[in-house]
Amino acid sequence: MIKYFVLCLSLCVITITAQEVPPIQVGVYTGVKGDVNAGTIPSGWKTLGTFASIPDIGISGKIPFYDAYALSALIDIGCTASAFGVKPFYSPTDSNTNVLHATYLGIAPQIMFQYGFLGLNIGIPLSAAKVAIDGNTNEQTYRTLAYKSDMSTLIEFRLGGMLPFIEDAHGVLSGYIIASYQLNGAIANFTTVSPLLYPSTPVSTENNPKNAGVCIGLRYMFNWVSNSEPEE
Repeated sequence: MIKYFVLCLSLCVITITAQEVPPIQVGVYTGVKGDVNAGTIPSGWKTLGTFASIPDIGISGKIPFYDAYALSALIDIGCTASAFGVKPFYSPTDSNTNVLHATYLGIAPQIMFQYGFLGLNIGIPLSAAKVAIDGNTNEQTYRTLAYKSDMSTLIEFRLGGMLPFIEDAHGVLSGYIIASYQLNGAIANFTTVSPLLYPSTPVSTENNPKNAGVCIGLRYMFNWVSNSEPEE
């Protein structure tokens, strides 16, 4: 009985190791992102959905673990942008509707299974700018302008999918969609720095903006290194 078990186990191992593992891939991506503040909105204000000022752009790497399970490590490194806005609940105008745009150097380690993936995106602030829809910075009306130093390190959860469009021996062109949710507040020292609100607006740490967003884009991955042994 033990001999049969060992024989079956050996056959399974031989079958598994003989399977071809997809190549390691490197590539580039770009996408357009829209955000909304999913945090607690201060009384008298309401959130505003808006698009980021620049597209996400960067480089990617994909390392397959094991083809039988279509399991891979996926990492994205690049510029990621976000935007969120608020406007008064009563009598909103272009001059009092404010949008804060921020950009980050993002590193996103993710686990990919088949066509879906999940992971985290950690971003170091690169820039921040606050403008009203009419283009006025409103530095006299509002508490402060927005600077890079006002922004927290970005920590967001990602859940996405990637669908190949064109594939050949050199690589694959895919479309992707990513839903993200910021786990921490977007602004550092929020109770003393709130670029979007009137100085008289009472705020607490609960009102620190947390972005929820969707990014849609394209990714091209080159076949770089094969993980499988060449057949004789």
